[in-house]
Amino acid sequence: MAKLAKLMNENIALKQRIGDCTEAYTELLSRYRKLYTKYSYQETMEQVKEVNEQRKKEGKILWENLKEKNPV
Repeated sequence: MAKLAKLMNENIALKQRIGDCTEAYTELLSRYRKLYTKYSYQETMEQVKEVNEQRKKEGKILWENLKEKNPV
């Protein structure tokens, strides 16, 4: 009986450790997702800025070409 009680206590302790590890893993996964989202968003915004700058340059070139062809 004592051996059974000891095994049951060990089982409870192991379940508690598994629960703690699962909780820690979930917390790490949550942090990872937040960081990934943050940096992914920043990268996307940098790409948007680059595209906007490129479009501005192209627009200026087109505007200059149009002004040369049709002076006011």
